[in-house]
Amino acid sequence: MTGIGTPVPRLLFLLLISLLPAVSSKEPCITSVIAKKSFTSIPVGGALSLNCSVLHCGPGSWSGEWGWSDLDNFSPLNLSDDRVQVTVIPVRETQTTLQLTIQNMMYNDSGEYQCRVIGTELNTSNMGHMTNVTVTGKERAY
Repeated sequence: MTGIGTPVPRLLFLLLISLLPAVSSKEPCITSVIAKKSFTSIPVGGALSLNCSVLHCGPGSWSGEWGWSDLDNFSPLNLSDDRVQVTVIPVRETQTTLQLTIQNMMYNDSGEYQCRVIGTELNTSNMGHMTNVTVTGKERAY
């Protein structure tokens, strides 16, 4: 059959297929981090903003944090410091941006920063690439 009648069976088929339950995978979900190694300079008194992208299995399937990294040691940042804020920004159902903001940067804030994500299903930990931050002597004029 050609002409006007042809698309109707395809449309009906697509509608029926869309009503079938999705086949679930038995594979465990693995959480991962997308973050590039980088270097940045921030003037003393300025603000630092870093992002890492988290690929996960949906809400509640992961937890994450930002911290200092020194060789193989990871130390979570002190979130009770009013200058430090970590924001969770949903991108898609299975992707989220974990944003670190530090206001009023000081010389001793220089160092290696890194995000860490823990997948709750397998209790696996993944680290983003380190960002080397140097706090410089003069605040930029705006």
